[in-house]
Amino acid sequence: MGVLALEGCLRWGIALSDTWYPLVAGERTFYPYPFETATKKPFAMKKTFALLFLLLCVRTTLLSGQSADPPPTLSPDGIFDKVFDRFGNAYSLEDVRVQKTEAPPKTGDNLATNPVVPSYLLCTAGYFNLYFEYGSGCETQAAADIDRRAVLCQLFTDLSAFIVPANPNVRVNIWVRDIGNVYTYPLTSNILGLASAFYTLPLVSPPASGILDGEIWKTINSGVDGYTGVSSPLITSGSSPGGSGAFYHGMIAFNFHHPSVIWHTDLTAATASGEIDLYTVALHEITHALGFASLIHEDGSSRLGSGFPFYSRYDLFLETPAGQNLITNSGCSMYDY
Repeated sequence: MGVLALEGCLRWGIALSDTWYPLVAGERTFYPYPFETATKKPFAMKKTFALLFLLLCVRTTLLSGQSADPPPTLSPDGIFDKVFDRFGNAYSLEDVRVQKTEAPPKTGDNLATNPVVPSYLLCTAGYFNLYFEYGSGCETQAAADIDRRAVLCQLFTDLSAFIVPANPNVRVNIWVRDIGNVYTYPLTSNILGLASAFYTLPLVSPPASGILDGEIWKTINSGVDGYTGVSSPLITSGSSPGGSGAFYHGMIAFNFHHPSVIWHTDLTAATASGEIDLYTVALHEITHALGFASLIHEDGSSRLGSGFPFYSRYDLFLETPAGQNLITNSGCSMYDY
């Protein structure tokens, strides 16, 4: 960046004179000096001014590189700015913020070069808002995308018929993602789909511990947005206090990239041999996001890492073949932030 800024200063310097000596910088040739020598005062003044301007640009560039503002935080003192999914992947609170619609990235862009991938609120199904990420395979007006979107909207409408929320006016924000942005190598993987709630927990020392509920579960069972008290202010959208806020409570994604998977998306017909029924896969995956998910790593530690010794409410019901509980609650209260 410093080199680019320096080249920019040289180009600015070019405009201060009319005729130039060549000066090579890298692979580019610049002409900051006049052909005329300093014996002619007008050109000498231009040369002096150009050099002073160049030095000013270099000083400005160096100073700007020395001062860096700390990254902004969305929660008070940044205590809740780290978010996890059930696989142990960490996000910033900004990562799970509901983004405004933007132009789709150019061909060849990925998260490395286009970190804000637009998502579109294309379905409100029962108690759920479904935001479809660009590249999710459900967001366009292509026939396949429309059919997939219809299946997911129907599923969340059906789920809502079985849920008795504490406050039916508070909706859960579901992020329907491009699986390529969540899972490595979906083209060669046998994975059909995945889903997870997002989990917030405090970044304190010594680390807190206990039983952790996902934002979907908290929102449905408490009647207020699960991020209440996490971000300040929370409500940046929604028509009433306690209404849906500006963060995703969970995510879901499907492997529409794999060329060998034939998805069944016709809600009016039976699934044919060799097809994978999208409704069935989505129903299985969303139950994990609703709370049927373990945070126990295979070695017995938390999936969230050594600095975050939290387990899920679901883990309290898991037993060994001999009937011994995997997690014993010895008076620890439920996680409540």
